[in-house]
Amino acid sequence: MIPVQLDGGALLFFGIVAGMAGILIGSIRRAVTGDGVNINRRLQEMDLRLLAAERKLHEVVVEVQHLPSADDFRAMADRVGEVGGDLKAVQASVQSLHRVMERVDEWLIASSNRSGSA
Repeated sequence: MIPVQLDGGALLFFGIVAGMAGILIGSIRRAVTGDGVNINRRLQEMDLRLLAAERKLHEVVVEVQHLPSADDFRAMADRVGEVGGDLKAVQASVQSLHRVMERVDEWLIASSNRSGSA
């Protein structure tokens, strides 16, 4: 091994570099691991938030299960169309009955006028 002599400036430089490296490594270690209490508290908070989100998701799933499916909507639309057709048929019958009643009224009025003038 070749002996190396370092002057005071080089020793000071390597001391500063070693100190900075120690500070940097310590900072990184604290940032990554943190203190145990802080991490446990944050994990508990995250657990609570996750439970709340799961509860909300369950509520949404329960609500969605009660909604009609696409097939149900198609069946309802078909049934509404059938009801619309039935209503048109009823309307035609009512109009026809209305015309018959008007004729009966006209005949009764005409009959009463004839019997009243005779």
